[in-house]
Amino acid sequence: VAQLTDEVFRLGTLCGMALYNQCLMNIPFPLALFKKLLGLKPTLDDLMELSPTVAQSFIKLLDEDEEEAVRDLDLDFGGDAEDLDLLPNGKSIPLTKVNRQKYVDLQVDMVFSRSVEHQFREFERGFLRGCPSPEWRMFLPDQLMTLLKGEEVFNWDDLRQNAAYEYCTPNDEVIKNFWRVFAEFSVEQKKDFLKFLTGTDRIPKVRSSSIMIIIKLTRYPQPELYFPMAETCFWILNLPNYSNIQTLRQKLLHAVEFCDGFGRM
Repeated sequence: VAQLTDEVFRLGTLCGMALYNQCLMNIPFPLALFKKLLGLKPTLDDLMELSPTVAQSFIKLLDEDEEEAVRDLDLDFGGDAEDLDLLPNGKSIPLTKVNRQKYVDLQVDMVFSRSVEHQFREFERGFLRGCPSPEWRMFLPDQLMTLLKGEEVFNWDDLRQNAAYEYCTPNDEVIKNFWRVFAEFSVEQKKDFLKFLTGTDRIPKVRSSSIMIIIKLTRYPQPELYFPMAETCFWILNLPNYSNIQTLRQKLLHAVEFCDGFGRM
């Protein structure tokens, strides 16, 4: 238990540090976690994200018109153990049409709060340690989640419009060829390119006008012997001066597909 507590605390600290330093952590936390960090209560909609089957059963219960059908479920406010009862002496309180909303609310609270109270407290303690600045509290839960995890959807045209160039211009043939090849990419290939270039396939939650990649043309006597390389910390693509679009396409695709070997921090 002590080891798990330490691990949850460290995870919270890492997430807080990532937010504080504007780094992305693509961890599949549910929206409910960010609600709780902001002092908001998760709802049945949050349970739908976490456990759709259970949530649907509660929705069906709330929609039931017949009192007899609700009673036939033979449910009560008890739990697997006394300390997990939804209400004190819960096993003696049967579920009815009148108290079913309270039953569902308490079940949601059990999932997101009571059953994980200790773990969340340690995560929150670590998060506050890693991100001591209080400014993050101004955001809505979905905004806070995006700040930490990044944008999954991106306007790819912005990448070209905001690009900067070193040792070349947008009018150079090799640069035109690069953007022609990029336009041919599927969405997944574009995400792979983004991962190759930046280390992640997500975009920080900032205004698109501030997102800028740099294409640096590298001139080699025999450019076809080289692959594109990325300086991930600076969003710099080192692009060899390929003489034709076929070579560029082949080399870029290979670099993107095997990006672990073609990037520099």
